[in-house]
Amino acid sequence: MIVELNKLRNQIDTIDQQVLNLLSKRFFLVKKICRFKHKYGLPFYSPDREAFILKERSDEAIKLGLSPQFIRDILSQIINESMRCISRKE
Repeated sequence: MIVELNKLRNQIDTIDQQVLNLLSKRFFLVKKICRFKHKYGLPFYSPDREAFILKERSDEAIKLGLSPQFIRDILSQIINESMRCISRKE
């Protein structure tokens, strides 16, 4: 019983590490987009893009059996952190 529990926990640990790696890649891309927009004089924040992301990912969450509000909350936090990265110009 304990062995099975540990196997399941290890799988969760692996997934958590994958999530962290994906977030790191996402923020790297945010910084690249920031530099691109700066180079071409484009506005950094796009409310239309944010609304699109939240809507699309919420719809996908429903298909996957996840709470759309939960996914919107997570994505809102990610977007907010992206905006902080942009404002710090890291």
